[in-house]
Amino acid sequence: KNYTVAEQAYKNAIRIKSNERYTVEYLALSYIGLARINKIRGNTDVAKSNYKLCLKYAEYTWLVEAAKRELKSLS
Repeated sequence: KNYTVAEQAYKNAIRIKSNERYTVEYLALSYIGLARINKIRGNTDVAKSNYKLCLKYAEYTWLVEAAKRELKSLS
């Protein structure tokens, strides 16, 4: 529930170079986490951008579906 700490952790994870198959999924998870935080804070434009970045990197079906569903809820 500490969004400031969570946001910083997600941003740190994004800065790590991700070029392996499995580390790219962590990048997608970081973006969906940031999107959710921004949605809660009312920053819908930033949230939409983060959901789209999540979709760019996500491979897991459940993650793609969650990002699409949450992105659609902002439209």
